[in-house]
Amino acid sequence: MKKYAERLLVGVLALLMAVSLVSCSSKYKTMEDYVKSSEVQEQISSVKSEVENAGMSIELKGEGNQLIYVYTIDSAYVTDSTASQLESGLSSQSSVFVELASALKDEVAVDNPVVVVQYVDSDGNEIFSQQFTAE
Repeated sequence: MKKYAERLLVGVLALLMAVSLVSCSSKYKTMEDYVKSSEVQEQISSVKSEVENAGMSIELKGEGNQLIYVYTIDSAYVTDSTASQLESGLSSQSSVFVELASALKDEVAVDNPVVVVQYVDSDGNEIFSQQFTAE
């Protein structure tokens, strides 16, 4: 299970890095506009197959001031320790998420952008989620 959790985190980080590199000359008006942009959609498409190979799917949403990554993990991979492994992995990489939230300040015209990483099982039950804000 530990190896699977590591693969999940690699998928998250790959997508975060890809999306954080998207840049334009003017700010997007909303987080929804940012997510719907062709640049972000191209980046998401390139990462979807990677996470699918790890037994999960991904959805990227923009709601208010939040950029939300929803990872759906095949229930066959979910154990009693999954939540704690995900929490530990996300905590150890928190600086990446904080940097992404900071970068969103330059990309989207919203106050206090928040990056949310959420893991759910195949039935839609939340396994673990965490929010990250810019410093």
